Amino acid sequence: MEPNAFVAEVYRRMSLRHSSERAHSSFAEIQNDSRVLLAVAEYAPLLPKRKDAAILDIGFGGGWFIAACLKLGYTNISGADFGVAKKAHVRDWAKGATQLHEIEHDIGDFLSQRPDEYDFILNVARD
Repeated sequence: MEPNAFVAEVYRRMSLRHSSERAHSSFAEIQNDSRVLLAVAEYAPLLPKRKDAAILDIGFGGGWFIAACLKLGYTNISGADFGVAKKAHVRDWAKGATQLHEIEHDIGDFLSQRPDEYDFILNVARD
């Protein structure tokens, strides 16, 4: 199996597993989650000063970093992941401020189609 196909399959399966286990929280519910509050504290000094800076969260999972950015007042946030259809509730947290992108096969291909589009990109291993 091609390495990129293997990675895509792993993420697809993780997405299926996690989507059935978790309830979909509203922004009002998630904004005070401990992971969101920790991200606010840890990332606030590292994020761009401009609140309209383009921020991308690769593999956004449950969306806690996106929620942290919204809580900090950022208005141009994108998330890219596998299985985005099952995570559409994240888009509803801040209509117009959040865009979600489906990664079809390869994160590198996704990023190569968007050179210089983002001011800050986060990609960390998390739930």
